[in-house]
Amino acid sequence: MFITERSKRFYKTIAIVLCITLLYKLISLTVPFISDKLKTITVVSASLSFIDGGVVLAEQTITDFQHNSNDTQTEEVIQNENSVETQKENKQTDKDNDVQKTQQNEEISITAEPPAPARPANAGDIYDSVVSAGNNSTFLNLEYGSVKNISPLSNQELIDLSKQPSPIKLDDTDEPQVLIYHTHATESYQPYDCDWYDLSYNARNVDNSKNMVAVGNILEQKLKNAGIGVIHDTTQHDNPSYTGAYSRSETTINSYLEKYPSIKVILDVHRDALQGDNVITAPTVEIDGKKVAQIMIVATHDNNSGTQPNYKENFKFASAVQQTLEKSHPTITRPMLFDEREYNQEMASGALLVEVGGHGNTLSEAQYAMSYFADALIDVLKP
Repeated sequence: MFITERSKRFYKTIAIVLCITLLYKLISLTVPFISDKLKTITVVSASLSFIDGGVVLAEQTITDFQHNSNDTQTEEVIQNENSVETQKENKQTDKDNDVQKTQQNEEISITAEPPAPARPANAGDIYDSVVSAGNNSTFLNLEYGSVKNISPLSNQELIDLSKQPSPIKLDDTDEPQVLIYHTHATESYQPYDCDWYDLSYNARNVDNSKNMVAVGNILEQKLKNAGIGVIHDTTQHDNPSYTGAYSRSETTINSYLEKYPSIKVILDVHRDALQGDNVITAPTVEIDGKKVAQIMIVATHDNNSGTQPNYKENFKFASAVQQTLEKSHPTITRPMLFDEREYNQEMASGALLVEVGGHGNTLSEAQYAMSYFADALIDVLKP
């Protein structure tokens, strides 16, 4: 059969298309993943009038596909790398958050009392009681909590002062700004949670794990957890002699103020004693299912003698702390005592005396109380 050159080119074209189609079928059977991509080549090749251009175009399509595939792989690698970096960042963020949560929620160490032994023959009675304001004119109610006013200032003057903001503002510093100390460090609590007390027990203990130092430790711990610079002085100013303890604690305060002028808040942590004839009253409330000692804040007035120029500032600070505490935990405070005394409160406008429970309470009850007090203090200092 005579075949013209034109026919040869036609048959050649047909052969090329068939080869490409067969090649596609073979590849599509072995590599399903790229089947859809290669369809572009078949469609273009089958529809072209100019086979050479079609091949070039097909090669360009393959080249583009390979390039896009490489770009896709590169993007996947970048995404994977970014994913790894993101995971690392997320892990670090989680770690930082965990550390922060641990610091904020670090548990305080509450002392657990042992079971009480049998009541001895020489025992008195302990009565838990919520101590509140009396009905006479020396007591005045604030928005939250109350005050026992034994001073020349009128009740209305104190109410007006109590509505003013706290004068104490912390600085952005790592220097200590709070000093905790104990004029009567050896004051202690009942060793058992029971309704009796041993008449021979004098509620004093030189072991700092069982006296006021153990209560101060709770305040120190919580302030540190809140990022507030604090010093806790554990000197037993009442040991060996009770007499002269305030003069000795004043010397201690001065030494810290000279070394750390950054100190703004000075807290003398005590416990009270409410006792009659063989009967002790333990000022106690229940919070979150726990027995908690009541707290009494003491602020003083100098009767215009000029020895305590900060007394109004002290009272405003005391009111802010008490009202913050009472708002969160009603009846946890006894009426604040505002009296003509000294107690070293002339040394700073943030100097207060804090009575944590009485000698009828247990140490754990006092420590729980101090924990709540610390929360209120932090809220006032770091609003």
